[in-house]
Amino acid sequence: MLVSATEQLTAFAAEKRFEQCTPLVLAIVELSEMFEPLRPRLPQVEELLNHKDRLLEDLKAECLEDIEGKLFTPGYDPENKVDVKAACETAAAIGKEVKDDVISMYCMRLLKEYQKLFSFPDGQYSTLEDCDRRFAWLSRTLRRYNAEHREYFPSEWRVDKQLCLHYCHLTRQHLVDLLAATAAPGQTEDAGLLFQLAVKNIEMENDLDKRYSRGDGDMSFKGIVSNCFEPYLSVWVDHEESLLCTKVDEAAAKENPEIMGSKRGSVPSSTDVSEGAQTEPVFVYTSVVELFTKMKKLFKNCKSVSTSNTMFLLCVKSFRV
Repeated sequence: MLVSATEQLTAFAAEKRFEQCTPLVLAIVELSEMFEPLRPRLPQVEELLNHKDRLLEDLKAECLEDIEGKLFTPGYDPENKVDVKAACETAAAIGKEVKDDVISMYCMRLLKEYQKLFSFPDGQYSTLEDCDRRFAWLSRTLRRYNAEHREYFPSEWRVDKQLCLHYCHLTRQHLVDLLAATAAPGQTEDAGLLFQLAVKNIEMENDLDKRYSRGDGDMSFKGIVSNCFEPYLSVWVDHEESLLCTKVDEAAAKENPEIMGSKRGSVPSSTDVSEGAQTEPVFVYTSVVELFTKMKKLFKNCKSVSTSNTMFLLCVKSFRV
């Protein structure tokens, strides 16, 4: 049966009749598992299985070539989906690795334009300020996928999620290269921009997670891109420390600082503690309230992007002020 099946598959593969190839591939894979224990002992079985391996490898290449050619060749009739669907089913029948290769090929083919536009340093939009353009590109590409190619792929392949994952990993590499070249320590002019970009990428990751991740061990988008900002947020912390120091210096330089007074929260007088009867009102400089309000906002902002090294550094430097 295995010999007959491989002969039929050879004939169908030569004509790229993928619809007929799929059941034969499934049968051959199942039969091969039965013969595999005999492979080391019987030369005829080893030769047959080697032939099967070469045949499936050639079929894999034909599937990839056919899918890529028909999806990305101008003039291909989008109404004729049968060939591409059949090639995808054949690829899945050969094995998970082949299915993954098809998905990766498709995603990287779409991302070829993205790489050209956004890679550092040669891309047209390769600066930190162009992050919004990156998000817009992904949105357009997902719309294109849904409109033109979604029907070609089995729904369980979740190609849209895989496309987003490939996008995130490629974006991370772009930003790692860009930050290493432009976000040098001590350059505080981009401190606010770095923080804003970290926030925007976290929001993007959370949005993709809500749309595509199913939980229960399903791969998450969180941190794929945004974590690359963590080593550089010390620039933002230094910048904010400088602003806090300036605020303290300005408050200390005032000749008549404004004072807030209130009986609420009053504390006992030092002379009357033993008597336990008298208290005196608490007076607080307005500048102190403003300073701690600023610090509270800083910690809240920092928590939105990091609860590890950056938060620790902010705590140390804020209270040192």
